[in-house]
Amino acid sequence: MSVNVPDLLTLSKDITFEIKDEAGNIIGTAVANHLTGVVTVTFSKLVENATSDIKGSFSVWVNWDEQKVEEDTRVVVDWKDGGTTEVNIGPATGPDKDEVLYKWGWVDENDSTLIHWQVRINYAKENIQKAIYTDIIGGNQNLVSGSISVANVTYSSDGENYNVDSYYPQASILENGVNGFTVNLGDISNTIIIDYSTRATDGGLSQQYENRGELTGENIEKQVVEVHTPNNGGNASMKLSISGEKTWIDDNNARGLRPSFISIELYRNGEKVDSRDVTAKENWKYSFTNLDKYDESGKLYDYDVKEVSVSNYTSQQEGYNFINTIIPVKEETP
Repeated sequence: MSVNVPDLLTLSKDITFEIKDEAGNIIGTAVANHLTGVVTVTFSKLVENATSDIKGSFSVWVNWDEQKVEEDTRVVVDWKDGGTTEVNIGPATGPDKDEVLYKWGWVDENDSTLIHWQVRINYAKENIQKAIYTDIIGGNQNLVSGSISVANVTYSSDGENYNVDSYYPQASILENGVNGFTVNLGDISNTIIIDYSTRATDGGLSQQYENRGELTGENIEKQVVEVHTPNNGGNASMKLSISGEKTWIDDNNARGLRPSFISIELYRNGEKVDSRDVTAKENWKYSFTNLDKYDESGKLYDYDVKEVSVSNYTSQQEGYNFINTIIPVKEETP
């Protein structure tokens, strides 16, 4: 038996699972293919030999197909023989303005044993003294060593997207074996995003994977968040953006030496992968968008940017921003 997912929906990942009747007996095995949107059920001998009706059900995690569905609209989902359902899709809502700690996770769409987690700290931008974040990995999974990344970020006004401003040094991260990690954040007043991955130890068979996070500081009450992946997998952004700007210290180009453009190079794990020419037309601002967060093993890529040397100026880098100062003219002595 095959079941087609409505075309406005997408399966979050490939998954194989058992289907049971009301008494808990296995009556079939379902295989969901996220590429075709088809769930194929193979019934067991129990069904073949049954002398009366057998009832069973199953559920899979699905997402709206963003290529076909827009926010803040009303859509009709066609279930074929099951009729139709009208659904109101509301507008996107950003995080709570008072949020201090939040966390979520999702199973990789191409690898059911790889789980990605993201932690958002201090969206409220409170002043937190000597902040420390501790993560406790749940059952049936181990921390992927080297996958932890801690970034200072700036969110867009709608709270939907963010740009990475800078990364914390690896020295601030302490892995506690395969069971968790601790990050010494220091005094903070900005928003921080922590990304990391875990690897399922049960072959990806669990319906959910759990995790716990704790944030402490000298001047706040302990914050705790416990989360799990959605049943049969979930979804979240696998991309990131990097942006920055150029500041000129040259008396408003009084000597006329400022170039018409500068070049910013993007490096991933130490290898150049892209570049941008930046001009006054863009107010000397640049961005690299739609960048992959993870490599095939689930480890976060390490991104950095560099400026191509500019004649007659010295360059100072602060995160992803650059400050160019004109080199003074040496006065000749008589």
